[in-house]
Amino acid sequence: MSQPNDMIRLLQIAYSWRKPILIVTFLMAVASSLISWFGMPDYYKSSVTLYPSNPIMTDRQVLFQQICGRDRDRLFRQCG
Repeated sequence: MSQPNDMIRLLQIAYSWRKPILIVTFLMAVASSLISWFGMPDYYKSSVTLYPSNPIMTDRQVLFQQICGRDRDRLFRQCG
């Protein structure tokens, strides 16, 4: 029967130490972010090649037209 009392006592202790726990947690979060921002080298470098699309194929009428009976492109929705 002493187990619920132990849990209540543990919560009381954690509540009484709430300010130091929050301060230490905040300081460690700031310190770890500063160390990772300034102290660690950049390991990865990314690049991208962007190709412009055909403006005719991105026209609203071309994208949302219904093609019935023709198999011009499988991306267009077929009727039926």
